[in-house]
Amino acid sequence: MKQKHIFTFKITLFFVLLLALIVQSGRLLTHTQWGKWDLTGQQLGSLNDETRQYLSAFSGKIAFTYFATPTSQMPAHLKSVVRPVHTLLNALSHAAPNKITYRIIDPDLSGSKGQSYAARKKASPFSVRTIKQDEHSERDVWSSLVIAPEGHKEILIQKITPEDLPFLENLILTHLKSLQESPKPTLAISSPNYVTLFAEFAQQYGSVKHVDLTQAAQFPYEADLLIWLEPQKVEQSHIRALERFVRAGKTVILSGSTYVIDYGVNDANQITYQTYPTGTGWQSLLAPFGIRPQPDLLMDENQGPIFFRDTKNQVRQADAPFHLRVMPGSYNLKGFLSPARGALNFVGASPLEIDPRKVTSAGFQVDILATTTEKAFVQALPQEPFTQKDIKAELSVGKQNLMIRLSPENPWQGELLILGTTSPFRDGIFNQPNYGHRVFLQTVLRTYTERSRIAKGRVTRPQPPSLPNLSG
Repeated sequence: MKQKHIFTFKITLFFVLLLALIVQSGRLLTHTQWGKWDLTGQQLGSLNDETRQYLSAFSGKIAFTYFATPTSQMPAHLKSVVRPVHTLLNALSHAAPNKITYRIIDPDLSGSKGQSYAARKKASPFSVRTIKQDEHSERDVWSSLVIAPEGHKEILIQKITPEDLPFLENLILTHLKSLQESPKPTLAISSPNYVTLFAEFAQQYGSVKHVDLTQAAQFPYEADLLIWLEPQKVEQSHIRALERFVRAGKTVILSGSTYVIDYGVNDANQITYQTYPTGTGWQSLLAPFGIRPQPDLLMDENQGPIFFRDTKNQVRQADAPFHLRVMPGSYNLKGFLSPARGALNFVGASPLEIDPRKVTSAGFQVDILATTTEKAFVQALPQEPFTQKDIKAELSVGKQNLMIRLSPENPWQGELLILGTTSPFRDGIFNQPNYGHRVFLQTVLRTYTERSRIAKGRVTRPQPPSLPNLSG
């Protein structure tokens, strides 16, 4: 009987020790990043063939520094970030052990010294909002990767979040490939024939390609930035193409109005104005994004002149309340590479009405970048030629939106900048004295052709196939 108890005790002890061995082995495998088998080849630890070939051919050394807040101190939605990045860096190191080194640093661990070191690398923390016991709080966390290829300028990938993880390996590879040949942005411009000066100006920021978007089949998917001025013919195929372009991480500048204004001189030598509706294309293009341009003649007490040539080829100055003079106090460029400088002349602008619910359902957040003053007023578009005396400030409307930005909820999708007029791009207004159109567009182009933005937009990602046009 006694031997039976001893046997039972030994069996129990054996299984306890075996269980402890399994648990400890699992922990060791986890820490060495060998704890999982990836049968799909899609995990961060499974490098693709292109990455391995590049590392094999790379002649120098590459040092990776990942500035990260420890997982235990991360908010809940960011706890899944640090370990996969560690896994990827470990896989890169194993693929090229004589070329790749990496380290993971918590800048807050060493206080101001660690933070200063990160700042010298141009890395910075970002603010996250947390909710604990019905109380809201904000705190700064770190998740930035610095890549230092030997003999080249350091590369910074800022604010790595869970949304970035599926594309992080390809993003690193895209940045490294750009070391041999810096990516030159491709700017696709679809516009009327009176923006020649702007098109020439844009060439210093990339290769300019003029496109005709009359047919959606000609949509420039290969471009990094699309500038679409005065869209007129817009069908469902155009809207689907635009949405596909934005989903691919590309930036779009849309500029237009519900009407255009023509200038003339009557027999009494008075300047006359004639409005012409531009059709429904502009409204149709913006509708899926929750933006509705209003078909009104928008005016403001803060106005400025423009110049035009009359039928006798003489230069005339026209000063009308629908020449909206937008001062830096009425527009901001937060999130761009430079602040707002100089006044802008928004001629014949349509106010942009925002449907917040529809903007959210489309996957964007809206930022209002420019408005009229509080002394704006509107009237219905005149059907006949009119002069200054026919304008009546009867319907006051307060501030109206003139320029907005749609920032995607998904950081891997593109951004839209929408202007309620094309005037800053037009010849004669683009370089108009006493206005900052050139400086404004310089800031916009510099921001949207910045190297890290272009590299991110060129990372290959899966896209659903385009749907064919449906018949009636």
